[in-house]
Amino acid sequence: MTNTATKVVDFGIATIIKEVQRLPKEWALIPVGGKKAPLYSGWQQSGFKAGDFEKAATSNVFEGAICKADKPDAFTLPSKWVRAAGVLCGEPSGGLLFLDHDGLTADAKILELSGCETIKQALPRTPVVKSGRLNRYQAIYKIGKDFWPGIETKKFGTKFETKVDENGEEKQVPVEMLELRWTGAQSVVVGTHPETDGYYWHYHPEETPIADAPMWIIEAMLTDGNSTDTPQNWPDFDKSFSLPCDQRPPLLVACSKKTRDAIESHKYSEGRNDTGAAIARDLLGTAKYLDSVGQQYDGDPRAIFFGWCDDVGLTQDQPKGQPKTIWKSAEKNRPSPSLNPDMIEGCIKAWAWKNKPVQGELNLASAPVTAPDKASVPDHSEAPETPDYDDVLDVVDQLEESEPDESRLHWELSNFAYEQGLKARGFNADYLLKQARARRDRLGVLELEDTHDIMEANPERRWVVGGLLPANSVAIIGAPGGIGKTVLLYDIAKAIATGHSWSGLPTVHGKVLIVQVDEPKTDTSDKLHEACFDAVPKGAITWCRRWRFTQTRQLFQIINKLKPNLVIIDSITAAHAGTDTDMISSKAGDCVYKLRDFAETADWGVSFWLVHHVNKGAVVGLRDSSTFKDNASEIQLLAKPKDGDWPKDFYCLNIEKSRAGLQGEYMIERDTLNYGWKFMGLKDAPASVETISNYLGKYPNRRFSPKELGQEIGIETDAAGTCLEILRRMCSVKSERKTYIDKKDGKMRAFRLYYANPDAKQMGGIPPPKAKAVEPEPKPQELPLEDKNLKWVG
Repeated sequence: MTNTATKVVDFGIATIIKEVQRLPKEWALIPVGGKKAPLYSGWQQSGFKAGDFEKAATSNVFEGAICKADKPDAFTLPSKWVRAAGVLCGEPSGGLLFLDHDGLTADAKILELSGCETIKQALPRTPVVKSGRLNRYQAIYKIGKDFWPGIETKKFGTKFETKVDENGEEKQVPVEMLELRWTGAQSVVVGTHPETDGYYWHYHPEETPIADAPMWIIEAMLTDGNSTDTPQNWPDFDKSFSLPCDQRPPLLVACSKKTRDAIESHKYSEGRNDTGAAIARDLLGTAKYLDSVGQQYDGDPRAIFFGWCDDVGLTQDQPKGQPKTIWKSAEKNRPSPSLNPDMIEGCIKAWAWKNKPVQGELNLASAPVTAPDKASVPDHSEAPETPDYDDVLDVVDQLEESEPDESRLHWELSNFAYEQGLKARGFNADYLLKQARARRDRLGVLELEDTHDIMEANPERRWVVGGLLPANSVAIIGAPGGIGKTVLLYDIAKAIATGHSWSGLPTVHGKVLIVQVDEPKTDTSDKLHEACFDAVPKGAITWCRRWRFTQTRQLFQIINKLKPNLVIIDSITAAHAGTDTDMISSKAGDCVYKLRDFAETADWGVSFWLVHHVNKGAVVGLRDSSTFKDNASEIQLLAKPKDGDWPKDFYCLNIEKSRAGLQGEYMIERDTLNYGWKFMGLKDAPASVETISNYLGKYPNRRFSPKELGQEIGIETDAAGTCLEILRRMCSVKSERKTYIDKKDGKMRAFRLYYANPDAKQMGGIPPPKAKAVEPEPKPQELPLEDKNLKWVG
């Protein structure tokens, strides 16, 4: 499933107008307040169109929407009160049925009423609107006029809680339900939600046709299908409850709160070893007690313990066998549960009351796995002892496909694991994702390519910045604070966006996306003004100022839409803030892998340029985990040169790693006045580099072999070849690759013919600065004859 609309939090009338204009014209709309309720009298008989919302924005009132209509102080609804838009269900909107899925337990009722085995079978694809609450959505269907006279809104409670009414009496009230809304009801589809960021379309009616309501829905609305027996009251349940009971609680339910908190939060309150020992003893002791009283439960104590060890990093510690040692020690020491028998029974009793099945409801503690919101229930007759491997991972695949936000995906997976009893078995969100991705890798089709296909698809290397940034790559530039690495990338971005070369290096003419999460907007604005970004065409450079690496898939969606040639992320540290990423762990650099995989498959040639900080030691290197360096294609370090007496604005760009063969030290000059930089060339390059560059520039239409060029300018062939490769690497010259068959051994050989690159300026290297002239030390003065026996001192 794909979310087709952007979530909007600030729903003013202007935003609502834009959204309602996209809705079908025949829908009857109503203005709604911020708490999902209509704000005026007689709304059931009203019905507005998108044009009425536009008029209200101009006149500041909704004509015909009268508040307190039966009161002396009646008034017309002000448009500023409106924070959402609803749709009248049923006949006013041409027969629209809104199926309101309010909670996970509604799945069971859908399967009961439909007789289907899966939610996918029961509910055909149709427009779906969501509010952001877990397991809540509204599916919209249409019903033919022949059925209208005999159907009405139906509500089916699927989960109940005990609440005390205003008279002090306990009553069972539904907290989850399935509602089939018809004439007389309304459903909010656009605007503010009191508990979330607002409503959004999961399937928009612009893109997904409204399906006909399945017959089981119509039958449920025709018959008296909304009566659900009130569940047993608490006093009777409390008196009759004892262990063992028929339900299967998760093992963690009977453990101490301290154990539950540690496992569910993937954390520890004391030392990891001490916390691990306490968890192991509690799990083993509780399981042993439940076995002794014949109480069945879900969850393997060993799997839960080792899952927690993985979560907190204990498995990776040295020595590697530490978790096994802790577990064996707990087994030997006659472990006992943290809670006494009465407390254990009380915990299970409370859980059993909360999770008891009602009429038409599955026992979710032991039911087969279902997907929150999106997946199906394979069977609802009898629960298997162990969740099915493929059923569970099918759900994980669907959730991962439908939720681009990584943090929200973990949230939904964690809830899914908890609600299905998977967490009690030691299966957390990270574990489920790992298993699902491993299954995809295992089952996925391996794509094979022929050697010649690869060569023909990439006859020559493409560049974003010639000699500096290859296309389809990921580069990381690191520098101490204050040097100006961000300004350097802005300067290059401007060259790409305006279609100019950068300091003589050819650039691709295209769009740039800058993810700036490290610099205040006021600072960015100041730099853009000073660097004359007025010349950049509108739409050529797009900015994103709120992003984290947990939102990488959302970033990919934006990139696929914008098709930029360069994406700048400033900085790696800022984009990990608040994500709980261990920046020195072996997994820290996984974020670079994702960018690299994406860049490699982008046929238009996008590259990522990431800004990072360097360590503060004597040796300049990237900070944090070495996996950032390992996973990137290009590593560039910017610092003041350590040797020679260079001018103060000269800096050394050390390309420490390059899959494009660019390794070396290059000099660049900072143009402080104009907020820019100048590329000067290869540091300490052979003197012949500049000679050859100038010579080729004189004969732009000639192709030279190293031997031919060497003979003409008077240098050795090997030296000429070395200099030509340096210039080719810097994109100052181009070359043609030629092949021939060697008559001596019959093998294919290759050679290159070099010529000047018309898109780049001719450049050479930067020789080391000349040393300052050293004043000769003063010689001692000639001594008088009579003092020649004296020795000179000093």
